[in-house]
Amino acid sequence: GAYPPTDALSPANVNYMRAAGSSGLEGREDDDELGDHFDGVDFVVVVLLQKSTAGGEMRVCKENVPENWTEDERQAFAKQEKDESYPNSLLLDPPSGGLYILNGRCNMHAVLPPKGDDERISLVMSFYKTPDGSYEKHFGSFYGATTKGPEEM
Repeated sequence: GAYPPTDALSPANVNYMRAAGSSGLEGREDDDELGDHFDGVDFVVVVLLQKSTAGGEMRVCKENVPENWTEDERQAFAKQEKDESYPNSLLLDPPSGGLYILNGRCNMHAVLPPKGDDERISLVMSFYKTPDGSYEKHFGSFYGATTKGPEEM
């Protein structure tokens, strides 16, 4: 089955990603990007509402890792992929309106920095295999940044 999260934090999110120096971000040196990570939910449906002018591709590892891997095993896998220049990955670059479904808990993935003035806008809908799934239980690390649980925000 496919069940939305039981909490109010994550059933659907709209993500906006912009390039450094784009309209409204003049003087900013870093592009938005979502680095290598595994999701805390079983799978996501992503609809690309607006494609960025350039860049903004999703890099997805073709190799699934076991669901029961520890955080240390996932981080070691992520480091190896990065150190080897992502030999097991492919780039997804759908047009605006494009949709993809991802088992983000088992597929390492990232969104590369967008370029140009048009921001990358996506709708991400999260799902669990069981009806008691809660994103609050799964706050963890992105490889390179740590996310915070709701009690820490």
